[in-house]
Amino acid sequence: MLEVSITKPIVVVDLAKYRIRIHKRTIHILGDPENILLLVNPEERTLGVVCCKKGEKGSHPVSLHTLKRKNCFELYSRSLIQTLRSVYPNWNEGEKYRMVGELFVAENVVKFNMSASSPIGNGKNKPI
Repeated sequence: MLEVSITKPIVVVDLAKYRIRIHKRTIHILGDPENILLLVNPEERTLGVVCCKKGEKGSHPVSLHTLKRKNCFELYSRSLIQTLRSVYPNWNEGEKYRMVGELFVAENVVKFNMSASSPIGNGKNKPI
């Protein structure tokens, strides 16, 4: 089983529910931004989470108030999940995958490598 440090940035991609869970720690590592942007690099097979300005095209507002009560920030996007599956077809439909990321301080981005993802159970298991 993969050992994950709680100090590392983590995202979970849930293919069954078309959901991406960005763990609270990941948002904190980025400096608690009010808005984030998700970037997909098909050549490197990576997913990036980057801070951005309010209103930037494709950005998602992060409710820091909600993060105080929850352990993650959730995004639901069928099109994004389909894009991720086309970039990394090794993922099985209906599964959940955890990715541990790396912070690039100069760019203020966390990058997650899809080929280093690990399955954490099928979509029928209880939520993580």
